[in-house]
Amino acid sequence: MQVGHYLYQFLWQSHFSAPVEEKLISGGRVLDVGCNPGTWLFEIASAYPLTDFIGIDINPLFPSPSDISQHNIKFVQADVLDKLPFEDDSFDYIRMALFSNTFTHDEWQPALQELIRVLKPGGFIELMEPDYRLQNMGPDSVQLVTSLLQYLSLQHVNGEIVHKLQLLLAATNGLGDIDHSVRSLPISHLGGKTGVLLEDSFFIYCNEVVGEPLADFMELSLGEYEELLQRVKKEFVTFETFCRVYRFWAVKNR
Repeated sequence: MQVGHYLYQFLWQSHFSAPVEEKLISGGRVLDVGCNPGTWLFEIASAYPLTDFIGIDINPLFPSPSDISQHNIKFVQADVLDKLPFEDDSFDYIRMALFSNTFTHDEWQPALQELIRVLKPGGFIELMEPDYRLQNMGPDSVQLVTSLLQYLSLQHVNGEIVHKLQLLLAATNGLGDIDHSVRSLPISHLGGKTGVLLEDSFFIYCNEVVGEPLADFMELSLGEYEELLQRVKKEFVTFETFCRVYRFWAVKNR
């Protein structure tokens, strides 16, 4: 997840896209949902010392309080799909990133509603997600990615949720001024060092996270599956395959 953080930081050259800079400078309260080890939080908390930052994750991958030197960071083990341990209208800015392969179809709306509950009126929520449907794919890449999306769908996960996030935000009836930004990056050395990192992340996911069950789903032996991945890696260069990443942000209605 730290690799993912640096990849997306490179794409935007910023920690956020929502118009919250002024509030963070003067002092506010920020929630990072699914913070993992807290990489984003440690970086942004140093830049905005008057703002308090809280990271939550269902798994306590973050440091213990005794290992945190920055005064304005706190971590809490919590699940956004359960009631968060915060009062209504608690935060000026809420960030949630990289949940495309985590939430099921039915979990997005309750998660958003819970975030809106703890967001202050006039505060901003921001989401960041990649589109698993890659662009400029060769035939083997199409086979792999299509099978991956079908496999995820059987797990009730939508790998193309980015195309519905704007509608989901609007459907909450609690948010306005919905906007978004898109960035693209080649998934190979054609994207420089960052493209290589993205390529490595993609194949780690295909091998270590979904490898065996996806191979079974595609009715391939592990050897055949590995050969497919090697062909896909070559296609990423030949066809100049790239990935799109989206940021969506919206303000809570007053």
